[in-house]
Amino acid sequence: MFFAYYLLYLGPGYMLTGAVQVTGMTVTPSPAKDHQHEGMLVLQIRGTGTWAYQFSDTQLHQMVQLIAGKNRREATTLLLEQREVSQVAMTVSGMGADQLPADAGRIHLLVLSSQL
Repeated sequence: MFFAYYLLYLGPGYMLTGAVQVTGMTVTPSPAKDHQHEGMLVLQIRGTGTWAYQFSDTQLHQMVQLIAGKNRREATTLLLEQREVSQVAMTVSGMGADQLPADAGRIHLLVLSSQL
């Protein structure tokens, strides 16, 4: 149930990285007053975990196509407009070091994960 909730909340593409750390637990009698639930307990567990977005090859290709031929400022803005992108650092080398190559094959993306 925990995982299903967060997958719905975060959306597709997110994965739990590592283990969930339990931060609290409570046990209380069931509030239901019928015979079917008599003697049942409600167990509530609080936990934390780190979720990371996993870009597909298609998404990475689309991002490279999106920024090809743009200058650094435009490319940074376009990447930051992507829902799953929270930070951009860019190095451009060669002549016209402010301009990304128009040839998308000459652009390389390195994806680093951050805690969510």
